[in-house]
Amino acid sequence: MADNGDNTFTMTCPDGSSVTWAGGEPKECSLMEPGADLSLCDLTYADLVGASLTGADLTGANLTNANLSYAALLEANLYGANLFAANLSYAALLEANLYGANLFAANLEYADLSHANLEEADLTDALLFGTTLYDANLTNATLTNANLAGAGLWQAHLTNANLTNANLEGGHPHSSLAGGHRPDRGHAHQRRSVRRLAG
Repeated sequence: MADNGDNTFTMTCPDGSSVTWAGGEPKECSLMEPGADLSLCDLTYADLVGASLTGADLTGANLTNANLSYAALLEANLYGANLFAANLSYAALLEANLYGANLFAANLEYADLSHANLEEADLTDALLFGTTLYDANLTNATLTNANLAGAGLWQAHLTNANLTNANLEGGHPHSSLAGGHRPDRGHAHQRRSVRRLAG
């Protein structure tokens, strides 16, 4: 464990990843378990494939380039977390809170985000191919250049979401786009998707 001299501490985990926290008692890497308190931790490049983090608190955590594929993050709190370029493919994020999270260029291929809160989240350039977004809240989310091909958008809330240049080809209809930012109608595949979603 290293004292960074600014009221923060850093611990190197057995797998080589590091955890950083501010003040208080050190956070043990062994707390990579359901309900763990990992708020504000630095988990950059962490290998968390298949991790069981149901109900974990990852508020403000830095998960840049972390590998969370196949992880269980049901009801996890990722409020304001940095998931830039993180791999969340096939992850279970049902009812997870991702309000304001940075998911720029994140891989969410085939992840399950049913009932998840993605309000104000940044999903620019994100890969959401085949992702389940049933009843997900994407209000005011940024989905510029996101790939939602084949995504399940049943009852998803996209009010005021920015879908500029997003690929919605093959996405399931019946999403709420009321008051939302429709994609550029210069793209034929998006025009078809919007008609399905709006219908």
